Amino acid sequence: HVVSNAIGTLPDDIRDRLRASIRKNIRPLGVSGVVLVWTLAYGLYSVAVTPVGTTATNSVASGKSAGAQDTGSSSGDSSAGTTDTSVAAATGAGTAAGSTAGGRKTGAAAKNAPTAAAAGPGVDLGAPTGLNIHDADLYSGALNTRGITADSVKVCGHAPLIYGQLLNTKKEDLLVFWNWLNDHGGIYGRKFSVDLQDDQYSATGGVPAAQKCAEGNPFMIFGALGSDVIPPVRNWAEQNKELYLYGFTVKAGSEHAKYTYSTTISQEELSAMLGDVAMTKFPGTKVGIVWRNSSNFQPGRDAFKKAVTAKGGKIVADLPVEANQGTYTQQVIELQQAGAQVVFILEAADAQLNFIKQAKTQQYSPHWEVFSFNIQNQTLGNDALTPPLIGSNLGPAYECHQYGGPYASYADEIKTFEAAYAKYSPNTDLCGVAGDVAFDGWVGFKAMAALFQECGPNCTRNRFAGVMESGYKATIGAACPVDFSGDAHHGGHLADLMEAYALTSSRVAWRNTQRCLRAP
Repeated sequence: HVVSNAIGTLPDDIRDRLRASIRKNIRPLGVSGVVLVWTLAYGLYSVAVTPVGTTATNSVASGKSAGAQDTGSSSGDSSAGTTDTSVAAATGAGTAAGSTAGGRKTGAAAKNAPTAAAAGPGVDLGAPTGLNIHDADLYSGALNTRGITADSVKVCGHAPLIYGQLLNTKKEDLLVFWNWLNDHGGIYGRKFSVDLQDDQYSATGGVPAAQKCAEGNPFMIFGALGSDVIPPVRNWAEQNKELYLYGFTVKAGSEHAKYTYSTTISQEELSAMLGDVAMTKFPGTKVGIVWRNSSNFQPGRDAFKKAVTAKGGKIVADLPVEANQGTYTQQVIELQQAGAQVVFILEAADAQLNFIKQAKTQQYSPHWEVFSFNIQNQTLGNDALTPPLIGSNLGPAYECHQYGGPYASYADEIKTFEAAYAKYSPNTDLCGVAGDVAFDGWVGFKAMAALFQECGPNCTRNRFAGVMESGYKATIGAACPVDFSGDAHHGGHLADLMEAYALTSSRVAWRNTQRCLRAP
């Protein structure tokens, strides 16, 4: 089985941790996210959670081609192969496109917009409200209210569910944030139903998954993760006029998008940020970069190199590696021989961890820059401290039941998150390798829901897009601020900077050293 094969390629201790997590019934949602992160996915993407629910028996929507715009009612048909009313959410609700979309409609809410079931927004997610929203000019007639009624919102996403199936994920494990939100009244009385399609985490699997989503007539489609997966879907969404929000990926190729939006920092910006950090923290040092040999990773590599050289730094080793390469002995030797003192690994998170472990066995310990996840510190232990790993992610550091020190500024969010899991998914081990993945997912889900709050009681698809095009600014929960005032399609430009530290004598954790850092 492809999943078993993927697990089998992991280093022994990482593989054992994942299998132990399954035996302990650690929250399948979080574990599935970890499986994705540590097998194929580019680590930073994992603010998106990768759920699998009970397979539904819904039939294919009839009478229309996959991906085509439907002119029927907003309620839509069931999409083929979707999880049965399973709920998942995108990363920070977001994605890319460099230029302002089309025209704009100003003034009152769209005609025939469904009247919300409740006059009040329900739980206050922190959306600013009061924004002078100019509706985007993307849809007309029934297409503008597709997927939204007075008491419901239907969205659909694509994600690599193939890896979650190994874990026998229960549907109730997937519903924590959305159960919490719906139990608090939803947004203006609207409850959320979110379906998910399996994109197989492949360049060829994303578009068919998005097409299946479109068959169900959702309000919007979102993409969970994947540098190789998202760009083709982004192009498809533009061609088929689908409202599409997607997660962290390269910005390159999205310069003329009209129907796609992002609230997350781009690969290029985050790589540039880490290049700047390397030179700020370690001026005068020699720098190396290891990166996946792919056109979807090269923009990040180029941005990192540019940031380093802009600060007078020198790249002494520029080493492409292949996907799933596994053995990095030669690359470690080349870094050693070049005298690289700081090394950024722009690769999948399992490859980052595997690379560091192999370097340690070769007595090579530079300052590593990686994408920060708890499984790294829990696997490396004290090796993560010699010297301390430098990390970045789209969400802040998380350690279970820690509310002071580096976590104090968002302690209330941690408490709400942990209370929700205690109620809706009490068997989840938030202190294990899945805890920070679950928390990052919560942060992203909340940011996505806040866009619906800002959209208001008369929300339509044009108005939802118009929220971002009208310069939406917000700081939601523990997330970094988003700001669309300078770019109508890109609102995320910040990420958290972290380092590994000894939380206790037996536990290594991540702590924030700088919240919401901007690329130079």
